[in-house]
Amino acid sequence: MPKVVKKISVWRKHHNLFFSFLWFAVGLSYILVSDKLVFGIIYILLAGSYLFLHLSNKTKGRDQEFVSWDEEGIKIGKVGVKPLEYSFTDIQNISLTANNLIVKSGAAAGTMVELKGFTSEDLDLLKSRFASEAVA
Repeated sequence: MPKVVKKISVWRKHHNLFFSFLWFAVGLSYILVSDKLVFGIIYILLAGSYLFLHLSNKTKGRDQEFVSWDEEGIKIGKVGVKPLEYSFTDIQNISLTANNLIVKSGAAAGTMVELKGFTSEDLDLLKSRFASEAVA
């Protein structure tokens, strides 16, 4: 199964981890400096939820953007969400423009992937597979 992966920024990949550290520091300062235990615990719980989101996305493979395909369909992954899978029998049109890969599947269904961030080798691979076909 060929797969092309987009290089994304460090901020976009680890923003939940950053917020986890931030809310933990705020909660710890509430506890240590101002003796407001309830607020401190709330912020530390918030930090835990951000840490859980970060680890959950990482273990489920939701920390990268990619396009992969095989004989049966195409799979598109975006950061933080479940990958979208489309069967070639359900796809009406796949178009590759200068800036986007557009998958149309049914009335008002489908997705669009911005091509900025993919390497030139990845773009060539996408063009060789999807550029000349109206329907895959």
